[in-house]
Parts: sequence; C-alpha cells; structure tokens
Amino acid sequence: MNYLDVSSSYNTENAGGSNIIESSIYSDIIPHDQFIRYKENDCVLYSGESRYAYVDIREETSVKTVAGVLYDLQLGGHVPVILHPEQSDVLLEEDLPLYRFIRNGGLSLVDAASVTGENGKHAQTIALNMLRYNLAHFIGDKDTNTGESSLAAAYTKIQSQLSNLSVDTLKENKSMLLQGLPIEIDSPIKKNYLKKQRSWFSF
Repeated sequence: MNYLDVSSSYNTENAGGSNIIESSIYSDIIPHDQFIRYKENDCVLYSGESRYAYVDIREETSVKTVAGVLYDLQLGGHVPVILHPEQSDVLLEEDLPLYRFIRNGGLSLVDAASVTGENGKHAQTIALNMLRYNLAHFIGDKDTNTGESSLAAAYTKIQSQLSNLSVDTLKENKSMLLQGLPIEIDSPIKKNYLKKQRSWFSF
C-alpha cells in the first residue's frame, strides 16, 4: 500500500511504521482522528477519507519532488492543499512555482500569523500577495494555543488590505473544506508574489 491509499483506519503497521510521524498542526482543519500524518519524499502529508490531502513541504526538497508528490495525490483522487506556502523556501523562487501548482489544480492555506505579521514582514507580504493573486484559498492557525483570536486578527488584516468579499470567500472556502465539498476558485494570477505592492503614493 502506498501513501495514496491511506484512510482514517490506516495505522503504522499498514504503513511500514518508519514513515509515520506524530501529532499534527492546524488541528481545527486537520482533525487528528480523521487524518494520518506521515512523511513521503521530503514532504509531510496528511491524508484520510476526505477528498483533500494536506502537504507540508520540507526545506530540503525540490520543486520537482513537490510536483511529483502533488501529481501522485491528484492521480489518487485527492485535491492537494499546500500548507503555509509563504514559509516554504522551495516555493519562493523567481519562477513562481506555486502559480504552476495552483493552475494545475492544487490549493493552498496561509498561516494566520503570516497574515498578521507575526512571522515577519516578508512572510506577511508574500501571504497577502498569495491571497491577492488567488494563490491561497484558506487561512489557518498553525499555533493551536492562540485559538480564534489569531484567525480573527488575520481576517481583520485581510479586510483592510483586500476586501470584505475576500474574507467572506475565505470563510466559505474553509466551511466547504471541512465538509469535504468541492470548492470553486478564481483562476490564479501570474504575478510576482514575492514583491511588495507599490503604493500609488510611493516614490
């Protein structure tokens, strides 16, 4: 059995044991009792009976490896959701690999702490650009101790930087995600998400 076949009843004995790793993040989106967490090709994957599978990209991997993992997930009937792409060095290259992954059917989730600036200004700029260019579709709180307050602050920031509609869309997307329902998204925009947007009043 390979990693595309996992379900909520999958266990370490089925997986061969060595690839299974403990605990989880974004527990409000990836419930521990519904997903198995394991490592495959330098990516940490969360997969279960849902149509959605979550991909946490490790620093030591390559764009080619990530592309292969996403392709295999899609081949197995999953929609891959890339976790915190704004913090993944392999996606922060000038040829904009995240755009290609989203164009090819992937989704992504940015961390609330990146949106609010807690992960630094650079991560904040990238996260907001990813949202702005239809490259990110959900907001999640990686630190489960901060609860709803971090998410609320992130939505407030998005409301001020983007629009009320953006906030409503993100919340609706998350609701559909949690129900395992298909999500309609706008086409990704091919713009450099690494650069800060210039203000009309900047010189």
